Amino acid sequence: MAKEISPPKVTAGGGFGFEDKVVAYFLTCLLVDEPPLDARFGTIRRIDFQTRVDGWHLDDILLALSSGSETHRCALSVKSNQQFSAGSAPSEFVLAAWETFLEPGATKFDRAHDLLGLTTSPLDPAFQTQLNELLGWSVAQDHVDLQKRIETAGFGSELKRSLFKSFACPEPLASAHKISEQQIGELLRCVQHLTFDFDIHPSQSAAKALRQCRAALVSGDLREAGQLWDALCSIARDYRPNSGFLDLHRLLDLLRSRFRLKGYPQHAQDWLRLQKHTYNTLAVIPDQIGGKVQLPRDEEIKEFHNAVSRFCALIGPSGCGKTVLAKRLAEQVLSDTTVLWFNAQSFDDQDFIGFESNLRLQHRLDELLTSTPDQLAYLVIDGLDRVFDPRAFANAATLIKMLRADDATSPWRVIITCQPEEWSRVQVAFAQSNLRVEWKVLEAQEPKDLNPVWAVFPNLERLACRPELRSLLLRPNVLDLLATRADAADPKKWVGESDLIEWLWQSVIAKAPRAALRSGFVNALAEKQGDELRAETSLDEFNIADRAAVDELVLDRICRTQENRVAFYHDRFGDWGRQRVLLGRIDQLPAYLAGRTSSPSWHPAIRLLGLHLLEQYETVERWREVFASLGTKQADVTLEQDLLLESVIFAATPKPLLDRLWPELAKEKGKLLKRLLKRFLHVATLPNPIVMTTAEPTLAVEAATMLRLPYWSYWLPMISFLQQHQDEIVVTPRTPEVGNAARGSRIRSIGR
Repeated sequence: MAKEISPPKVTAGGGFGFEDKVVAYFLTCLLVDEPPLDARFGTIRRIDFQTRVDGWHLDDILLALSSGSETHRCALSVKSNQQFSAGSAPSEFVLAAWETFLEPGATKFDRAHDLLGLTTSPLDPAFQTQLNELLGWSVAQDHVDLQKRIETAGFGSELKRSLFKSFACPEPLASAHKISEQQIGELLRCVQHLTFDFDIHPSQSAAKALRQCRAALVSGDLREAGQLWDALCSIARDYRPNSGFLDLHRLLDLLRSRFRLKGYPQHAQDWLRLQKHTYNTLAVIPDQIGGKVQLPRDEEIKEFHNAVSRFCALIGPSGCGKTVLAKRLAEQVLSDTTVLWFNAQSFDDQDFIGFESNLRLQHRLDELLTSTPDQLAYLVIDGLDRVFDPRAFANAATLIKMLRADDATSPWRVIITCQPEEWSRVQVAFAQSNLRVEWKVLEAQEPKDLNPVWAVFPNLERLACRPELRSLLLRPNVLDLLATRADAADPKKWVGESDLIEWLWQSVIAKAPRAALRSGFVNALAEKQGDELRAETSLDEFNIADRAAVDELVLDRICRTQENRVAFYHDRFGDWGRQRVLLGRIDQLPAYLAGRTSSPSWHPAIRLLGLHLLEQYETVERWREVFASLGTKQADVTLEQDLLLESVIFAATPKPLLDRLWPELAKEKGKLLKRLLKRFLHVATLPNPIVMTTAEPTLAVEAATMLRLPYWSYWLPMISFLQQHQDEIVVTPRTPEVGNAARGSRIRSIGR
C-alpha cells in the first residue's frame, strides 16, 4: 500500500522550524534589550530549553526576565498552529498551566511574578481581540469580581464567557486542590499568549526580527542582518533540543567572531564611564620629549601588537618607555575596540567591592566584561612593580579572572607592565591570589630612531656620542628630563645614573631661590610614599609651608597633581628622592633602614646608594665602610648588604664597576663573588611561566625559583666580566689518584 501523503510542514519538521524561529526571535530581543512581552515584565536575561526535567510542565522555553529589581520567569509552550478552537482554550495547555500553578514543586513557581505562556500562529482577529481583552481584565480586576461580572449579560460577550470557562481547572486536579471558577481569574493573570506568523509570507514576525538584528549590528546593514538572523536560527537548532541555555555573554561568545555587534543598551552608560576613565588616565601619561616630540615607534608598536597574546607581560627597566608603548597601542585600537586601562595603584583597596564601587557603575563589573561585543578587547594594568599590598594583587587577580581570558571564546587580552627585577614578586603575588595563567613575557626595547629629538633639541645629540651610557641617557624619561635643560647638563663628565641624580638635584630641584623648600618637599614626598607603599599622596597630608613648592615642581615636570593628589612625574624620581634621603642619613643608615627594608619600594633606593658610592668615589673604601655598617652580629648576610652589592648589576655600565670591585669580590676565596652571583641568578632571571602556571598557590614562592629564564640585558656584562677573570675563578686541581689525565680539566671553585 502506498505511503500516505502528508503536508510538507509535517514531513519537513515544520513545527521544529517554527520553534527555532521563535527562539531566534527571543535571541534578537536579548541582543537589543527589547521586552518580548508586556514592557512591565522587563527584558530577557536568560533562555532555557526543554525544562521538563526541572519540573516545568510548559517546557519548550523558559524565559528569565528582569525589570529593575523585579525578576520574572515565563514558561512557554510553543505550537506552530492556532491551538484555540471555537470559543475554547487548548485543554493540554490549560492542564499544564494549572499543574504548574497549583503544584509548583521544584520550579517554585511564584504566582505574583511568574508567567505561563503559549505561542501560536496568528488567530482570527476578532477572536484574538476577545482573548486579549479577557487576559487584560484578569490583570486589572479582582479575580472574584471578574468571575461574577463575566456572567452578567452585557458585561462580557458569549465568546469571552466561553473562553473564561475553558480555562477552568480540570478534574481531578480541581477536586484535589478545591478549586472553583472563582480562581480562574488568578490563573489568567499569569497567562501570556504570543503569536508569530513565521509560516506566513510575508511574515511580520520575521520583519520585526530582522529590524532587531539590524539594530544589534554596528553596520546596520540589511544583508548582514539577514546573516545574523540565520546564525540565530542555527544557534536555536543547536541548543533547543539539547536542554541548553543561553544568556547574553554566552550568545556573544557564539557571535562576536562573525559579527560586529553594538554594545548592550543597558550597559551603555557604564561603558561610557569606563571609557572616560581610560581616556583620562591615558591623557596624563607623558609621552613627548620635552613636551614637543613624540618618538616614532610605529614598528615597535606593530611588533608589540602582533605579539600580544591572551596574557602578556611587557617587561623593561624603569624609564625605557614600556608604559608609553602600551599607551600608544591602546590609542591605536581604541577607535575600533574596547580598552580598559588601570594604574596598578587603583587596586589598592580593602577588597574588590571597594575597587568596584570606586568606578560608580550601575551594573556589576563581571556582567559588563563578559558582555562586551568586541571581537578583541584589552585590559592594561600599568605599573605592577609599584604595588606591594597583597589585597591589591587579589583585586587585580579578581578582575583578570572575570575576563575569562583563558577561554577561547573570550575577546579579552591582558597586558601588564613591570620592571624585570620585580617580575618574580609580581608573579608570586598573583599565584598566591589563585591567578594561575601562563604569561607571555615581551621585552620593551628602547626607541631606535631619535633623529626627531635631535631636530628639535640639537643640544641633546651629543648624548649619542656616549655609547657606554646609551642605556641610561637615551631612555625616554631621561631624554624628557634633559630636553629643556641640556645646556645645564654636562654628560661628558658622567659615568652613570648617580651623576644624573646629582645633576638633577643641584640644577633642577634644589635651585634658588627656594632650594631648601623644593628639595625638602621632594625628599618628604619620596620618603612618605616609600614608607606607605603609595604612588600618589593627598596634598592634605602636607602642611601649607611644604606645599608652597608644589606648583613650581609641577611646572618643572618633577611632580604632577590630579584631584588634590600629588605624585612624581616619572616613577623613577621617587627612587632618586629616596636615594637622596639615604645619603642624608648615611652615618645613621642601619638605624634609619630598620624596618624599612621590609618595604620593596626602598630597595631601588639602596641599589642607587650603592651606585653612588661606586661611581662618585675614586676608591671602593666608602662603599666598603657602608657595606660593613649594614651587617649585624646576628647574621652574616643581610638584605641591605645584598641590595648594596647587587647595585652593579643595574648600573648603566656594569663592567667598570665590577672591575673596581674585583679585589673585594675575590677575597676569602671569592666569598663576596659567590654572594653576588647568587643574587644575580635571582634578579637577572625571570620565573618560568609554565612552572608558575602548574604550581599550587601555596608553592608559588618555590615555583618562582625553579627553572628560571635569563633576562639577557643584564647577562652580557656579567659574562664578559667572568670571562676576563676565568683563570682566577676556575682552578685546575692536580690529584695523585687522577694524575696527568686530569690536567686541563676545570672545576668551579668560586660561585659553585
